[in-house]
Amino acid sequence: MLRQRWLIQVACGAAAFSASVAVFNLVMEAQPEESLDEDDVATPLLMDAARRRPSLELPGSTVSPDAVEQALGAVAQGDEALSHAQRDRIQLFWEDLLPRAAPDGTFALPDIAQHAQAYGQRYPTEFPLEAMLQALATIAPQSNSVSRPVRRRSTLSVVGNKLFEMAVDTKGGMQNAMHRAVRRYLERALDVFAERLKDSIKDKDMPLYLQTNIDVAVDQFLPDVKVELFRKTKDLFVAATTAPPLRRLPSDPGFEPTSLTERIEASWHRTRACILYNLFPYDQSIWRCLKNPYWWVFTTLGMLPYVGQAWWCLLFVLKDKRDEHQLCQFIIGFKTSQFLTLGLGSTMLGVVKYLSCALQGSMVLCDAYGPMLSPWNTLFFLWQIALVWVAFFYLPYTERPTAATVLSPRHEAPARAFQDMFGNVLHMDRGGYLMKLCGYETITFCITMALALAVQTSLEHTWQRQTLMFWIRTLYGLLSLPYLPFKVPLVENVLLHTCRMGYDARGRTVRMVKSVPAT
Repeated sequence: MLRQRWLIQVACGAAAFSASVAVFNLVMEAQPEESLDEDDVATPLLMDAARRRPSLELPGSTVSPDAVEQALGAVAQGDEALSHAQRDRIQLFWEDLLPRAAPDGTFALPDIAQHAQAYGQRYPTEFPLEAMLQALATIAPQSNSVSRPVRRRSTLSVVGNKLFEMAVDTKGGMQNAMHRAVRRYLERALDVFAERLKDSIKDKDMPLYLQTNIDVAVDQFLPDVKVELFRKTKDLFVAATTAPPLRRLPSDPGFEPTSLTERIEASWHRTRACILYNLFPYDQSIWRCLKNPYWWVFTTLGMLPYVGQAWWCLLFVLKDKRDEHQLCQFIIGFKTSQFLTLGLGSTMLGVVKYLSCALQGSMVLCDAYGPMLSPWNTLFFLWQIALVWVAFFYLPYTERPTAATVLSPRHEAPARAFQDMFGNVLHMDRGGYLMKLCGYETITFCITMALALAVQTSLEHTWQRQTLMFWIRTLYGLLSLPYLPFKVPLVENVLLHTCRMGYDARGRTVRMVKSVPAT
């Protein structure tokens, strides 16, 4: 008995020793040979060695954003000084480059140069590409002149680094595997739930075409529900690949406006940032916004009869029309405001005015006291219709953050992209179901214009035409009802599939984060 146990222990020890030798040989074969003079300083060392020798954490090929900002300020002087728009674009440039940052917050010079060239082609008028390249050329000799320490890498260090990389890869693989498993079970559960939902809604005495439409409706929205659930599970199991916004940004070099034009531009940017951050903050929930008095003031302005029309035009100018989520929110908010003001509000106003005419004893007085639409308000009404069309026109040109990936099998095919006559890329999948309401908006516009032309050609008295134009505008406002479901948070996520974006205190478009507790 003892001899058998001893033999088993010897066999297990020999197997463990053989496995360790095999792993060691595999690691050493996978590690490329390096010379002592051309050692890669950027290769991570073990944490203990890094703590003992902090000078090795200063690689010559990396540079901090503050150093680039200082060099950029030295290059762009005088007539070539950076404007506010260029400074804001540079801040967004550093935010997009955050995933490539080193643990100490520095960036590799080749990465900065490559990203700057791509950014310059993307924003040729807003991003100072030449000044950025000159600043990098100024910093490059200084960084290369730093003495690179010569060090010998021990076998233990090589093996430790390789095992650390294998552990990181294993962790990511486990997270992806867990997400795929949960996604597979969720998809099966949702399919079963959809079938039961169809059976619970349908009745045996229901017409056949109605039962078919119920099946089509459930099958139409089921992939969109899967998208949002898969996104939530991905956030739980898969590690984030990008750093949170505005956690590590270069300090803003002090810019003091000197000329009158620069002062006006600075005041405009401060006003824009104040309005957008109080209305659409990136770090506050709707419940915290309700405690903000500025939010109430700016929201109420959009509901006023005459001021609200000009206010929405101003918001369209202030908003970032390159972002998909922000443009969708503008269309939804504007159409919802039209339903509440032009639709319900005008209906109540018309009823009250007719009651006042009846209380005065004669309906003949309606030509003076009844609801009417003046020519000035008619022009504003036409401008509102045009503003909605312009917003829908901008929607295919908007940008979608790369992290907002769609996980639905229905969306795995490449999105349809076309080009206009100027070579700009058109993305017809922008806005989700909101883009489909563009056809509905066309139908309501045709109905409104047909009624307006009929009124103008058939009636002689001015007050009658103005009264009917008032009710035509009211009908147009009531027809904005289909935009209301997009205001519901959960339904909005299912129908739009956009990456939620907001504005920071400087008016920059950044990703939405969870509300930070007030201090």
